Amino acid sequence: LMQFAEESSAATAEVAKAVEEIRQRVARIASTCFGYQVRVDVFGSFATGLAVPNLSDVDLVIFPNEAQCDINGPMMCCILGRVLAHDSWVRQLKVLDRAKMPVIKLIAAEYDLHVDLTVATAQHEGIATVQFVKSLVQHNKYLGPLAIVLK
Repeated sequence: LMQFAEESSAATAEVAKAVEEIRQRVARIASTCFGYQVRVDVFGSFATGLAVPNLSDVDLVIFPNEAQCDINGPMMCCILGRVLAHDSWVRQLKVLDRAKMPVIKLIAAEYDLHVDLTVATAQHEGIATVQFVKSLVQHNKYLGPLAIVLK
């Protein structure tokens, strides 16, 4: 159990550079698209350290500057989806703007990584969940390896 978790963590660490590059690309494109600087954070299994190589997707959340933005989350997904659809690093893009949590699903072609982009809203709990999961894993050394194996 522990050996598999260590091997998975090592393999996932190799993907970290690609995840960061994708995060930066999305931040740059979204900032250009909406005319102001946005923050993009990683959440989910890559942020908690519980990602499984070749199985986990990359979860990104876009934090718009609310003082400068009067566009709602679903509309932001539609606009950003249209822009990303014409970008060469994006493959198989799908915008789910009518979902409870609107999301842009795509594949980063260069790395063959599945990416889910969401917009931070009052209902978005991804970042808070990362902190909660990290605290649980920190207090129980077997929880992280167990979660990786069960995934």
